[in-house]
Amino acid sequence: MRYKVGMYGGSFNPLHLGHVDCIIQAANMCEELYIVLSVGTNRGEIDYRVRYRWLYQLTKHIGNVSIIMLEDDTVSKEDYNENCWDADAKKVKEKIGKPIDIVFAVMIMMKTAFGISAIQTASCIDSQEMKLALRRLERIHMSIGSGSQMWLSLFM
Repeated sequence: MRYKVGMYGGSFNPLHLGHVDCIIQAANMCEELYIVLSVGTNRGEIDYRVRYRWLYQLTKHIGNVSIIMLEDDTVSKEDYNENCWDADAKKVKEKIGKPIDIVFAVMIMMKTAFGISAIQTASCIDSQEMKLALRRLERIHMSIGSGSQMWLSLFM
């Protein structure tokens, strides 16, 4: 294992193959992987219990994965700013209770919010495994936009 503690967060609204791929790769790179499920109480998302169940069913056979939930009361994803990131990063670090070696995310704000230095983050992203995961995520986000957009497009 390359990293002791990793974290991968999202709303998983809905859970899709890009998430699945990233979770599997991240779990293989970490001794412990924490999946942080964002529970948007004011956004009309798929019920958090359903999303938790999806993640649980996906990861229950993977011994090094834990799921934690993080409540988020912003009305839209656009309202979720750097102050929200900082406050939630603190909550996540408290819930995990140990130093996080790597954050599996594309968002730049998370790099500083979780206290991972730019050099450490750059070396993580430069690793072959991360390049593959990021390429897959980029392809998905370029063609779909986001999980929310993909979900909404089913009904438009």
